[in-house]
Formats: sequence, C-alpha cells, structure tokens
Amino acid sequence: MKRLTFFLVIFFLFLPCISAEDRLSNDEAFAEAEPENAADIEIIIKYEDVFDDKKKKRLIQERMFEIGFGVGFKFSNDVLSVSEILKKTIYLNLDDLSKGLELDLGANIPWHLSLNFGKWGIGLFSGLDLSGAAGIHRDIFALNYADNAQSDLNASVFAYLGADSFFHIKKFKVKIKPSLFYPLAYVVPVNDKIYYKYTSDGAAKLEAGYDFRVYTATSMETFPDFDLSAKPGFDLSAGVEYPLSEAIGLNKRFPILDFDVGLDFINIPVVPSKMKEYIAVTGKFSFTQQGTGELSEILKGDVDSERYINYRDDGDESVRRAFKMLIWANWRPFSGSRVFTVTPVIGFSVNTLFFKAAAVEAGLTARLSLANLFIVTAGISYDDRAWRNSLDLGFNFRAFQFNIGAALRSPDFIGSWTVKGADINLGFKIGW
Repeated sequence: MKRLTFFLVIFFLFLPCISAEDRLSNDEAFAEAEPENAADIEIIIKYEDVFDDKKKKRLIQERMFEIGFGVGFKFSNDVLSVSEILKKTIYLNLDDLSKGLELDLGANIPWHLSLNFGKWGIGLFSGLDLSGAAGIHRDIFALNYADNAQSDLNASVFAYLGADSFFHIKKFKVKIKPSLFYPLAYVVPVNDKIYYKYTSDGAAKLEAGYDFRVYTATSMETFPDFDLSAKPGFDLSAGVEYPLSEAIGLNKRFPILDFDVGLDFINIPVVPSKMKEYIAVTGKFSFTQQGTGELSEILKGDVDSERYINYRDDGDESVRRAFKMLIWANWRPFSGSRVFTVTPVIGFSVNTLFFKAAAVEAGLTARLSLANLFIVTAGISYDDRAWRNSLDLGFNFRAFQFNIGAALRSPDFIGSWTVKGADINLGFKIGW
C-alpha cells in the first residue's frame, strides 16, 4: 500500500504537465520562423523597412545550426474558473454539471538539434510528454436513471527520441520524422468498467464502480528497484507542402490569393509498445438515502465501499501514441508578403485512451512577422478535445530566440473565454 501511495503521489505530481503537436513543426512556442532565403545578416534600421520583406538584406536570417529546448504546461475543466478554484472554499452549482464534468492536465518538455541548408535539413529531437484526463457522466448529476454510464479516466507518460528531416522534390517540400517512444506509465479502464448507476425505488441509491489498470515500465511492487520490462514502440510523422496558388498561376492574376497548402500525418502507428507490469485497481462505492432524490442528500446517506489492488506482470497491453491528420493552408493576403499570414487547419485525431477515440481538430491562426525579428501569432482552435484561444510571441535575434505562448482553454467553448483552463509554453533556441 505504501508503494502504491508513493507511486500515485509521484505520478500525479508530474501530471499537471502537455502533450501535443498540432501541426508538424508548427507549435508556435517551439516552431522555426519561415525561411526567407536571404544571403546577408543585418538588424532593422528603418521603421518602414520592417513591413517590406522584399528587402531581404534587412531580415533576420535563419540559423543553419540550432539547438532548442522548451517546456509547456496545460490544465482545463468545463465547470470552474481558475479564480473559483483558487478560492479557499469552492462552491459548486450542480446545475452547471448538467452536461457532465471534464478535466485534463498535461506537460511537454521537448529538445531538438537541427541543421538547415535551405533546400534540405536534418535534425534530432527528444522529450517527455505527460497527459491525463477524467470525466463524470452527465446522468449522474442530472439524477437520470443511469446504468453503466461511461466516463473517461486515463493518463500517459511517454519519453521519445527521433530524427527530423525535410527536403524538396520539385515544388513539393517533404517532411519525415521517425520516432522511438517509450511509455513510462499508462492508465486505462478495463472493458469500459468506469460506470455509475442511479435508481430511485423507495430509496435513492447512487453507485459507482471502477476497474482500471496502471501500466508501468517497471514493477511498482519492487519500487524503487528498477527492472524495465516495457518494450519501446515506433511511429512515423510525415508531411508535404505545396505552393498551390503559385503553381497554377492564381497569385499572378489575383495577388490577394497567394497561399500554400499542406497535409500532415502525426504519429502514424508502425510498431506498438508492449507493457506487461501493471497495478490492477477495482472497486465500487454506493450512497443510499431513504425518501429523497436530491443528490446533496444522497451523498449524506449510508456509504458502502470496497477496493482491491493487485500487482501483476502478465499484461500484454499494446500502447500507441495519439494519431492526427491535418490539412492546412498558409494564406498571404498582402500580395504574397510574408509579413502577415493566415492559417486555417482542419483534421481529426484518434486517441485510444478515450472511449470515443476519434475527435475533430480545427483552428484558425493569424501570424505577424516583422522582418523575422518580432513574431506575433494569435488564434482560436479546437485541438486535443479542448477549445483554445492563444497568443504567442517570438523574439528572434538569430544568435538566440525566445518564445512565449499562453492560451485560455476548456472543453467547453464558453469556458475557454471565462478562464476555466490555461496553458503556457516557453521555448529558447540558440545557433548561427
């Protein structure tokens, strides 16, 4: 029991920490500025030159060699605002829970090294991804009859290492990123056994049951002794970009219609990881109250509970990272100038940790780049099952670059504007 308590404390200390790659190499906190292919290096001198990216000698040029690292955190829910959570006493209105309760936590700690030769480039990257999500079905709060009303409960911790490359084939830019990933922890319900039952036949009874497994890379029964038993997995990310309006001559006839299009596949599963060590956690609890149908009264009723915990090493869990497919476009409305770019994105994701594995991914961002020295990106999106309103700032002095990004986020659209969650990303890059 002490080992389990220690593990859960360590595990959930790391959970407030993000996982997620929206577009291939397009997370603004860590992404590279778009190349301008100029030859010289010169800091901006005149204010009016900042808005003319045709004067390429005055642009901050791309680094040929670069090392970068960053950190990101996220959390959100669809009921309580951050200010309400931080109060000494939290008041919860059950009417606000009529659609159920969803929350998530996560973190991402990436690192990369790259060489960029203009027409092609190579690099290495690695990092740590942590994520977790939980939910309570709406029927439990609405006090409707519920039998096996499913709710999500999941978490994962991945370490990863991969190679990054891009090259051109005629007008196409091709990006390929093979990756090895190693799951350190993986929490998943067994046979959908996270359920609630509510009945009212003379006595109101609320029952909840659970059956889930906490897979770990090493046996927690012998912790802190380590004997890694999980096998690594392999996946592949790939993408392609194409200057469509230039190729068909559209931007010549209508300069306002200058755009590139792209298609990205992120974490295409190739070989799943295998995990066999796990902690099996099962149990149930119930509340019974005579002559009432009020949830607040039911919770004051008689309580009955039971729980079982077993350490096992006979698991055969296949683990894959979340897959995404995204279609996007970079539109430059001012006669092809890269000073201002609008990027719509649409696609889908598949994450087998959730009961409903498939989810929509979509967004719209606007990017202002002042001579590649000061970069501002703002956007609204629905990704990783949450609405997100973001603002990212980049300060690029070529020898080093600092990026900071923040967002309001929530599974609920209104909640994303009323501070029911947030994320922050910090990135730093050096090179020449």
